Amino acid sequence: MKDYTQPLPISEAPRDGTLVRLLVDYDDGGDHPLEDSPEPQWTVGFNNLTDTGFDEWQFVGWSWQQDIFCTGRGTPIAFAYLPPMQSVAPAPRRLSMAAGCSRNSRVPSDSAWQPDDGRMAEGDDGNG
Repeated sequence: MKDYTQPLPISEAPRDGTLVRLLVDYDDGGDHPLEDSPEPQWTVGFNNLTDTGFDEWQFVGWSWQQDIFCTGRGTPIAFAYLPPMQSVAPAPRRLSMAAGCSRNSRVPSDSAWQPDDGRMAEGDDGNG
């Protein structure tokens, strides 16, 4: 069983596009850390060497000037695997318009949306 909290040497990190946690050192010309701190920081990223032939890490950064996520720049010094995703509830069934509503009209507040069973609502020709 993998220990998802244990940092591992970056030399052992997968380079097949697998998303991993990366411990990044931003001191040597790095930019866009996720936190305002001089210490190495964790982010997520990947290396796609097996597909591209370029041994290059791409990882999430934060632009402090624009307040948006961006590509980070720095030196990954360790990595950790992400834990497997937990099962989630299935997405709700598609919804269709209540009978008597066209696609271009506003839905009256007293109307109810109904599950789409593959049939169009009465009076709905599908063209709005």
